[in-house]
Amino acid sequence: LYICNYIIINVNMSKLYFNVVAVLFLFISFSCNPWDKIQTQYTGDKVITAPNWAPSFYKKYIDAAGIPIISSLKAKDEYLRLCRKAILIALKKRVDIHRELVANNAIFVIRAESEVNSDHPDFKNIERSKDKHAGLAGDIFTSTVSLVAEDSSYNQFAQTTIHELTHVVHNIAIRQLEGNKVLREIDDLYKQALDKGYYTRLPYIINDESTQIDEFVAQMAEKFFNFKGTHGNMDSIKNRNDIKLNHIEMYNFLDRYFPVVDIDFNELIK
Repeated sequence: LYICNYIIINVNMSKLYFNVVAVLFLFISFSCNPWDKIQTQYTGDKVITAPNWAPSFYKKYIDAAGIPIISSLKAKDEYLRLCRKAILIALKKRVDIHRELVANNAIFVIRAESEVNSDHPDFKNIERSKDKHAGLAGDIFTSTVSLVAEDSSYNQFAQTTIHELTHVVHNIAIRQLEGNKVLREIDDLYKQALDKGYYTRLPYIINDESTQIDEFVAQMAEKFFNFKGTHGNMDSIKNRNDIKLNHIEMYNFLDRYFPVVDIDFNELIK
């Protein structure tokens, strides 16, 4: 996320003075966005030198069919490759969603183990309490940059990748492809989950129901892919089958967008 200062100068010639108004506007635009000249290139499963359009912090690059994945020199190549595989697997059912993410310049950055999130240009102003979060997504209205941190477990890393990918699928692709109707459907599914009692609000998100809903969808997507990690607020839902048994409407929703697959990413990376 980048902050650009625009100065609007109104000149009143009769009074010979300048009225200068400084306006802070948060956005990613062609004038100040370092990602505005993205030209993806096919890399297959090979990590290459980051293209010239990437901010100088980033030195490594791999492509997930039009979605750039980049990192500093400190990140290990296998994490870029694993992020690519997780994205391609998750999006293989819906080419239209993949295409929408490419059109909106969705980007994934990998944080090396020795780095903190604020080392990365798009997250340099992040709250210090979030500096070691394993995954981050940029503001849903201004950025499509997602960050995923290296992890000692490849499965945990892939789980975080799917979580952050779900945020951009939910807030960028589905929102644009299906409009307000799907947003109302998601709201209803969230309320049903609360009513059924298998899901509780995350205690660290206060007075922000929209973020609670975002996290609900991303957490349910993790379980749809049968990842074992937990956030402590839906312990009765351990896998895809539990979603189907407890909340068939949520299962059907996720099944519309994601494939039914069982993958051990610890084995896949070998």
